[in-house]
This record gives sequence, C-alpha cells and structure tokens, in this order.
Amino acid sequence: LDGYWASTYLYGNTYTNLYKTVYNALETAIRLFILKEKYQDGFSYPSAELMFNGYTIELFRFDQLYRQFNELAGKVELAGWDVLKSVCKKVEDIYSGWFLDNIALKWVDFLDVKGGLLEKWRIPHVSNQYDFFNKYISPTLKGSSRNRLFIIISDGFRYEVAEELMQDINGKYRLKAELEPMLGVLPGYTALGMASLMPYKKLSFKEDSSDILVDDKPSGSLDFRSEILSNYQGIAVKAEELTSMNK
Repeated sequence: LDGYWASTYLYGNTYTNLYKTVYNALETAIRLFILKEKYQDGFSYPSAELMFNGYTIELFRFDQLYRQFNELAGKVELAGWDVLKSVCKKVEDIYSGWFLDNIALKWVDFLDVKGGLLEKWRIPHVSNQYDFFNKYISPTLKGSSRNRLFIIISDGFRYEVAEELMQDINGKYRLKAELEPMLGVLPGYTALGMASLMPYKKLSFKEDSSDILVDDKPSGSLDFRSEILSNYQGIAVKAEELTSMNK
C-alpha cells in the first residue's frame, strides 16, 4: 500500500532508488501481461457464483497490478523520466481497453436474464452486504455485554487493496487478518451502501428522493447514523475525531 494509502520517503541515492522503482514497475507490468495471456480468450464462467469466486481468487489481480504499476510509474514520471511511457500505454490498453470491457460484458450475462441476479440479488455461499450487521456484528454483541467491535468504513476501498492490506498485516504483525467478500448492494452508491451496513428492520427510499431511510429514520449524515447506532449501544465517529481522542 506504500505510496497510495500512505506517504513514504525514498532513502539513499536518488538515482539508485529511481532505477529500483523502474525495475519494480517493469516487473509489475510483466506480471500483468502474463495474467492477461492466461485469459487471452476472455472470461468463460458458466455462473455468477463461479465468476464471483474467480474474481476473489485471481481476477482481482488485474485491479491490483494496475494500481501498483501506476503508483510506481507515477514516481518515475514525477522525477522527469519518461522511460516507462510505452509500457504505460500497454498497461492502460490491457486494463481499460480489455479487462474492464470483458469483465463487465461477462457479468452482464448473469443480470438481465430469466432467473438472473436482477430477479434475485443473491449468490450461493456469498453473504449480501445488507446482511452485514445481522451476520457479523449481532452475534458477537449478543455473546457478552463486554464484547466490543470496531468497524472501519472506507468508501472506495477496493477488494484488491483489502487483499494487499491483509497480506501486509499477516506478514508484519502478530495478528491474524482474514478477508471475506460480500455481494454489494444494487444500485451501488454510497448512501445505500452505508445504510445497508446499519442495524435495521426495514430499508426504504425517501419519497421522491435517493435518500435512504433506516426503519423510517434518515441515515444520510454521520449524526443520523450515530443516532441509529445509539439504540444498539454504538456510536459513529469520523476518523479524524477518533485519532484525536485521548486513550
């Protein structure tokens, strides 16, 4: 995650570090090229379940390698070097011109068809986002009044970044991180996504609006969500507020 989710500094000789960055970028691009060759004929999953699993097992690497390459290439470009210019174009062609188109077209095959996902937004053996509280939070809270859970919500924090974070945590610390994917809500926008993570009996749209009501209560702001959570001995705070709190 260095250079993308956190600031880092290059130590030692500037040119030595730039050469290293160039080589790392090339290595990352090669990994992307090899992965693309593996799926040269496109994606041929017979079901949404298999495609979903295919993404969580390997296809997410397209997103991950693309991000990692651009992190490195961005550092090289900022230094005034254009040695990766042709590679950047090839990487962009694979990701934007091939991967995104092919994966979107294949996913559409499972949507608007008889018995498809638009009729029933559920995939076997995959949890739905709107089941988050009941499946992951409620059982722990019911186990003991002393149990505490901390939930970090980061909008746009993609699966591939979470996978890298998991690897980083397991590789550096005496902790055990696990990653479990969920089927997101549809339509996929922030207000509905945030509301679906809350404890609720009913989710609904406010009349003539895209605002989401949680048990007929507004949920569009942090204060509104905190008020809903207070009924479950919970609270919602912004990251900067949390980091400024005393221990």
